[in-house]
Amino acid sequence: MEHTPEPWNVIEFYMSGERIGVEPKEGDMIGFFHDKSERTKANARRIVACVNACKNIPTDVLESDPNIAEVIIEAVAVEEHRDEIMRQNFELISALERVEKWLETHNIGCLPDSEKELIQRAKGGAA
Repeated sequence: MEHTPEPWNVIEFYMSGERIGVEPKEGDMIGFFHDKSERTKANARRIVACVNACKNIPTDVLESDPNIAEVIIEAVAVEEHRDEIMRQNFELISALERVEKWLETHNIGCLPDSEKELIQRAKGGAA
């Protein structure tokens, strides 16, 4: 059987006393705690955050690899690094295009074909 689909949320409610609950976006409440202490709220938030962060990761994978969190953290770091490299690449391409336009505007010449090809390839076009 599959678990309740994400996203899950923390709720506060009253049922024979104040309670903290965990419920999905759609469907019945998953569970609740009998008190509203700060630790209980923090635990409920942690449960919900973990479940939502693990969306699309099969439960058996989570159970079988105790280091999965490290793998996920590393993957996020790699994505952030990739995004930074892509941003820098875009800035360099833009700078080269401005240099090319400046050279042509001032009748100094133009970029060599090899550099124009590099710009096209970097922009995802064929060289």
